[in-house]
Amino acid sequence: MAKQQTRHRIKVKVPSSGFRRSFSFNRYSIEELGTSFLLSFGLVDNQGYTRDSYACIVRTEHLADTRSNLLQYVANVGLEPRKYQQWSPPPSSGQVDAIRLMQASRMGETGELAFASFSVHDMIVGWGEPKKRGAGGQANVDADLWCLFMVDLDLQIAFIMDLYSRLESENVDSDT
Repeated sequence: MAKQQTRHRIKVKVPSSGFRRSFSFNRYSIEELGTSFLLSFGLVDNQGYTRDSYACIVRTEHLADTRSNLLQYVANVGLEPRKYQQWSPPPSSGQVDAIRLMQASRMGETGELAFASFSVHDMIVGWGEPKKRGAGGQANVDADLWCLFMVDLDLQIAFIMDLYSRLESENVDSDT
């Protein structure tokens, strides 16, 4: 029998600088891999050549954790998402980062996505040591910054809505 989990509040501090990658994309791909999604992003030129690409994997449980914040952001922007052509990223054996956290913001017509991760071990240690807790008794954990994307706002909105529609359809499929 599985042990009942206790939920604690943590505050993940996401620094404003120090990203390992800064990237712009005009194509993306979302592929379901069991309990995770493989997210691929590409910058494709007018001749169809992929000039740069980035890939990461995120577990569905971590997407669920950021769902309300990202969907509220989309609602506040007020753009109707448009459909984008499905992109097939080129085969690669390059690095695939594991992320836990996504944040979205904008400046004018430029959308920004920030991908980060944090250590569950640090969270547990922080919770177990009162001196590492912040105001309200919540554990404080520093995030590790992976990638900062700057992209057309309508593509950012389309990506977020596409990702969460796939998460919703996965949850519906697993409930039946």
